[in-house]
Amino acid sequence: MRLVAIYTKEHFQFPESLLNLGGKYIYDVKHKEDNKYEITRLPNINYIENFWGNNISLVSAIVGENGAGKTSLFRNINRRFSPYDRQEKIFDSIFIFENLLDDSYCYFSEKFEVENISKIEKNEVETLYYSPVIDYDLIDINSPISMIYHHSESISTYYLQNIQRHLFFLKNTDLLESLKKSYEHFPFYEKLTIKANNLYKDDFERVYIQTTIGNNFYRVRNDLMEKASRQSFCFENEKAVEDFFNKHKGVQEELKEIWETYKNPDGFSTTLHNGKDFVKNLEVNILSFLVINDTFAITGNNGNYDFNKILEAEKFADKLHHFFNKYIIQTSNFFYDVLKNGQDDLKIEESEILLKQLREQDGLQGGTFGGGFKIEDINRTVKNHILIFRSILDFYNQINRFIDEESTTEIEGGIEIDIQKLDLEVFNKFIETYEFLKDKLTDSLPNKSKDILEIKSTKKLSTGEKALIDLYSSVYDYLKRFGDHQYNENCIFLLDEADLGFHPDWKKKYVNALTTTLPILLNSVKDKIKNIQIIFATHDPLTLSDIPNKNVVYLKRDGFTTEILSENQKPKKSFGANITDLLADSFFVKDGLIGDFAKDKIEEVIKYLNDNESLITETAEAKQIIDIIDEPILKYKLEDMYFEKFPEEYDLEKEKEEIRKRAIELGIITE
Repeated sequence: MRLVAIYTKEHFQFPESLLNLGGKYIYDVKHKEDNKYEITRLPNINYIENFWGNNISLVSAIVGENGAGKTSLFRNINRRFSPYDRQEKIFDSIFIFENLLDDSYCYFSEKFEVENISKIEKNEVETLYYSPVIDYDLIDINSPISMIYHHSESISTYYLQNIQRHLFFLKNTDLLESLKKSYEHFPFYEKLTIKANNLYKDDFERVYIQTTIGNNFYRVRNDLMEKASRQSFCFENEKAVEDFFNKHKGVQEELKEIWETYKNPDGFSTTLHNGKDFVKNLEVNILSFLVINDTFAITGNNGNYDFNKILEAEKFADKLHHFFNKYIIQTSNFFYDVLKNGQDDLKIEESEILLKQLREQDGLQGGTFGGGFKIEDINRTVKNHILIFRSILDFYNQINRFIDEESTTEIEGGIEIDIQKLDLEVFNKFIETYEFLKDKLTDSLPNKSKDILEIKSTKKLSTGEKALIDLYSSVYDYLKRFGDHQYNENCIFLLDEADLGFHPDWKKKYVNALTTTLPILLNSVKDKIKNIQIIFATHDPLTLSDIPNKNVVYLKRDGFTTEILSENQKPKKSFGANITDLLADSFFVKDGLIGDFAKDKIEEVIKYLNDNESLITETAEAKQIIDIIDEPILKYKLEDMYFEKFPEEYDLEKEKEEIRKRAIELGIITE
């Protein structure tokens, strides 16, 4: 069955309204009594059977000004028929459906009754709403394929999750080949590159300077010395404070020493590395983050660790080992000694044993240290350090394993991964580790600098190509991952300006791309979906020119309410119509099709030529504006007015034209 009409009695944005979506019939709804209604219908003389092909029963468009209520309309439909929308609000609506196997029709309503027509259950139809826009106001439109559904706190995380969905989709080569065979312009990419993000030194130094670690280092030290002189605080006396601070290098000093060990062979640079040695670049990125995160509460139980051990270690794993011990002993000397359990130091590889000790070891659970510091708080901090360093080591090992994989080729400054050879499970595990690491290590830096890695496709995709892959990969991800969901035979896609950001050439292809490839995508995963219906909202005349006029719903904003134009009020042209006519008639463009800026300039020229008050004060300025106008009739009329006002200019212009023609004849200039 297909949704062909919606009657709404009352909505905050729409008065009583009826919209027809272009089915076999045009429907009308009349109130009879109480909650009872009557439906009548007349044949749609423009209806063509199997017009869309490929199991697509109907394609309709919603057109309207900004704020006219296109999204509100989708929200109403989705709340009624999406199995993922749990909102209980009931709208005063009647949804009318046509059966595909015979000439009958049926309806669904939670509030109203229609006599002599069968009523369906809401679970006989399923809607999937999609918008490419990340907008807080769309959160309440629950849909597992909409981009807001995938959005997380970080734009970086959102980007990586998009990449994961792309790979999940693009690895299905049979599906991709079918899509490309049906629609040759279908976008794809075959390889990914992973490089160490080239971070700026001053971003790290700024973190130091803008915190109390930098600005107030000496003030904090002096305050502690003053307190220690009067009472036993975290330190026994002033000398203990002095010794403590003397044993700890400043963050800036540690950063510079780390950067010196990974010295850029190209000489002085504002970035951490030169981007040429992937593994070394990655190492200096991680170590720099460890330096600026190397902070701890002064409890009086803090130990010391020689930073030179980190600098002198040749291998990254050894540097990481020393950093790990430094983090733990600085947090608590007591915890460090207990966790060592008689060994020389702590090992990241034994993280599970260390975590078990934190959970079970006597003395590491409750109570307080001197100064009132709770042992459970220190336990939590130490646990966090263990988890972070374990993730760093896992992450580093995963990268090195990637380098040796069959799917990977080493390139300058990074690795290139063949998507078809990639083990997706391994890649997803790697991304999971990386995400945890980013979340724990990189919060201090500006957004762009929060990424330790740069992950992107080798093929530069346009905004439109990305948008189409986002849509298809999101649908594919939903169909595959929700395998236990009892999909309905009837699926309605609600596409809310999914063509946003498309180049005009891609807008022309939009409807054709959807109708030729969406059925292939759905059938490749779930053959239970027998009938597909598409309803999309658009602002674009190129897209609308693919839709028969009876299939277009026009929303016209009138103050705080919206009018749904009746059949008699609607513009008369859409399918195959001239773009200029569509802009003028269908998109409610007021005052012509010239931009307001150009219109204002032209009006000032007209005022000047008519001797009215104008912003133009010089004859030359008026002539320059006339010369750049490309609309021939308008330009001719303005030139006529100009030469009528300045006849001497006409003679001069004629003389210039004669000279130009003669120069062309003599071959001095070309036309």
